[in-house]
Amino acid sequence: MSKHRILPPVSLQMSTATHFANDASLADKMIQTRIRSNLSGPSNAQNHRDSYLPSTNSLHTSAWTKDGTMVGYILARTYATKVKFGHKAYFPIDSHTTQQPSSATEAPAAAAAAAAAAADTLTINEIVVLKSSEGQGIASKMLDFIVSQSHLHAVKDVEFSVLSTNLASETMFTRFAERHGSAIGFGNVVGTSWGSYVDWKVSMTGKVVPRGEVGSKLRIDSSVVDTVGSMMGNMELYRDRRDLIARARSHQDRRIVVQ
Repeated sequence: MSKHRILPPVSLQMSTATHFANDASLADKMIQTRIRSNLSGPSNAQNHRDSYLPSTNSLHTSAWTKDGTMVGYILARTYATKVKFGHKAYFPIDSHTTQQPSSATEAPAAAAAAAAAAADTLTINEIVVLKSSEGQGIASKMLDFIVSQSHLHAVKDVEFSVLSTNLASETMFTRFAERHGSAIGFGNVVGTSWGSYVDWKVSMTGKVVPRGEVGSKLRIDSSVVDTVGSMMGNMELYRDRRDLIARARSHQDRRIVVQ
């Protein structure tokens, strides 16, 4: 008889500046979680405390076990965007300038929530899960938790970059898109010393069933201009994009809905 491992429950927390003020070691805990994960990348630059401190438009989210161990986190930010000369320009939401309190008694949190509601784009800058906690759906739960926040109802796009060899992240983001979006789009392919990174975009508008429920198959978008540009610049990057589109379609045939 096979034995099934019982997964410990986790609690989710969106960390504000207040959380970081009350727990001076919170950023250090994120760094330690990253060090103990399978994440690859320029760790010398990213394992810097200032990189984890919150800003006015950050939505840093963490997952904790009952004994107070951080088992994962997401660094995310919200932006208001405009298309200028064919390119998307990003403007961080700043609650101190976007909306002033209507009275001296209005809570700062209310002004911050109103400012965040103006955001139309959510960027996922980093997702980390402890190596020992992988396979429990923690990253997916944190993503679902972030987009379920009521003040993010106006978000139209969720954007992130994925290493072309990171098949686990591709599958996770495709399943996230199935639960919350209507289409996946692929943008730039950027070659780095760590490999090729592909910009992903999940369209959060046009979904015919409620968010959180899986509906019809996603639309897979890929700009012809971007594809041709990648092909002309580097045939290997073009093959990466072509293979990525094929995988994104195949991932949808193996749907797993996070409960």
